[in-house]
Amino acid sequence: ASEAISAGVTDYLQKGAGRDRYEMLANSVANALGRRRAERDLREVNAKVTAIHEFATALASVTEVSTVFERTVDAAEEILEFDRCVTARRRGDRVVPAVLSESVTEAEVRTFDVGEGVVGTTVADQETIVVDNLSVDPADPDELEDPSSPGRSASGTDRREGSAVADPVADNIRSAISVPIGSHGVLQAVSDGYAAFDERDVEFAELIASHAANAIERIETEAELRRERDRLTALFHDLPLPAVRTVALGEDGRRLDAANEAFERTFGYGADSGYEEVREAIIPAAAERLEPEAVLERDEPSRRQVRRRTADGMRDFILHVIPVKQSGETVIYSVYADIEDQKRVERTLRRLHATTREMFGGEDRADIAALASRAAIDILEFPNSGVRLYDPEANVLRPTAISEEATEAFGDRPAFGPGDGRVWEAFETGQPVVVDDLAAVDT
Repeated sequence: ASEAISAGVTDYLQKGAGRDRYEMLANSVANALGRRRAERDLREVNAKVTAIHEFATALASVTEVSTVFERTVDAAEEILEFDRCVTARRRGDRVVPAVLSESVTEAEVRTFDVGEGVVGTTVADQETIVVDNLSVDPADPDELEDPSSPGRSASGTDRREGSAVADPVADNIRSAISVPIGSHGVLQAVSDGYAAFDERDVEFAELIASHAANAIERIETEAELRRERDRLTALFHDLPLPAVRTVALGEDGRRLDAANEAFERTFGYGADSGYEEVREAIIPAAAERLEPEAVLERDEPSRRQVRRRTADGMRDFILHVIPVKQSGETVIYSVYADIEDQKRVERTLRRLHATTREMFGGEDRADIAALASRAAIDILEFPNSGVRLYDPEANVLRPTAISEEATEAFGDRPAFGPGDGRVWEAFETGQPVVVDDLAAVDT
């Protein structure tokens, strides 16, 4: 009655009213309560949608994947009120617990193989799994609800029922939802109650997981771009050909950002010189000039034969102009090569490109390793060459494709593991290792 009055029901019946009047009042009460509950549900939904939007906005500034997993558990606890939830992260063929809610202990979680249990299956199939009734005990009256009718409204969504693959770590788990975080991991919530998670819980959990997956993909993409930029920068500075890097400034032209040592030796100017100063100094007055706008409009590498003024006089070059779009700006690499050097570079690049195409058609890792080893000998003229492939089970680099020349020079070589000289050092650090005197170091 109190709820009905709060909902705005003010009708009353006089004593002795007919049955139809009672039915009208009952309908009025039911309608008022229905409207009130619908309004309350709508407020709750709007509040959760707003909170999830704020969660997604906050993720935009996150730079570590581990933080995304932490924020995901926080959101599940605070927004969805899941008091027992975890995130797990895929690492190779394993799914490893990442972050636990406060009410979950280390003893209640473990690592799963991809495809094992609810967690592993969620990651493998990238589909949400729902468990309504993990086990039924006929002696317990509370266990006798019909598992085929958990009390959720049918939504038509295709979600798996996970009892068949469930392998719970704790004994007090009866129902659960397991939601993929893209291909990166899983958000899982559990309860000791029957069908504790309704369709709305699942939808909101999927929304949170989707935002988390997007954030992880952004972070990993940005990290890969940084690594690519670092590799490109290293290549730029190590390039034996004269090269400069400029930044496009729109209608205002360009800014000279960097010049490698070969450019400074050849032309006598470095990065401390202004772009216009260098341009006026090395390009003859009568020469055709490549305007920055034309480079940006073309948006692809170009090459042309040019004549430039060097520290030793006029020389002919092949100029390669390579625009590279980075976050927030366009960087333009200009690489100079004399005609003979360019012919050699072109031959090498063509052969390396052909070898790369062959690698894509390789049947297995060993075939690809053999192609790489042969290319080092035939194209780069490194006769004593070989490729070792990592064996994760033994944690060693096994000799896979060693040239005959290298075998004749050094004999059969063993597998290398952690601490085994310069080969393992290069693999472990991901950086090239150059040895000028093999006799002076432990290789």
